[in-house]
Amino acid sequence: MKKLASKGLLMSALICGNVLWGGTTVLADEVQEYELDEMVVTATRTAQENIKVPAQVNVITAEDIKKRNVLTITDALKSIPGLYDARVGGMSDTANGIQLRGFGEESVLVLYDGMPMNDGYTAKVAWSAISIDNVERIEVVQGAASSLYGGRAVGGVINIISKDSDKDTAHVYANYGSDNTWKRGVNFTKKLDDKWSLGFGYENRRTDGYVRKPVF
Repeated sequence: MKKLASKGLLMSALICGNVLWGGTTVLADEVQEYELDEMVVTATRTAQENIKVPAQVNVITAEDIKKRNVLTITDALKSIPGLYDARVGGMSDTANGIQLRGFGEESVLVLYDGMPMNDGYTAKVAWSAISIDNVERIEVVQGAASSLYGGRAVGGVINIISKDSDKDTAHVYANYGSDNTWKRGVNFTKKLDDKWSLGFGYENRRTDGYVRKPVF
């Protein structure tokens, strides 16, 4: 009867949430929080801590995009040191593109969830085809990465990673700016099972552009 009584007291202590261990009381409802190091995958194709990868990697997160209130992928990339946006023709301009450490788009591999976005003939990227509202993070590797990604990655790799949701989502948005500039879009995500999901997105952008006033 004494053994049963002692077991009953121990179970009561566990249920109440107080456990004595080495003279320290730990409450069951206390939640310990840990801040993990930032992980990147583009530099080595495996998840590693950003500080340990053997390459220069810059990361732009969805939180950074929200804080800076940028509206396009290339606007977000302008914050990367050594990256220059040579496009001068407005939102739909594809004639010039970006440069990374002096290398043009023909020498910079652009990926969207691992899928190449460079045109097979001109190597240009249709930046307007990627909605920034569906971007989770952008990893930019500066320097040669041809041993991992092929000859097109001579100047570096820009890997755009979309948001991954474990549930069905719908996102409708609209933005308005100067010169009658509009951006409207919608994104849907359908979770099929543990491995597969289906996404659909549409975005429309238009602007009157800057109109030069005549000089008399």
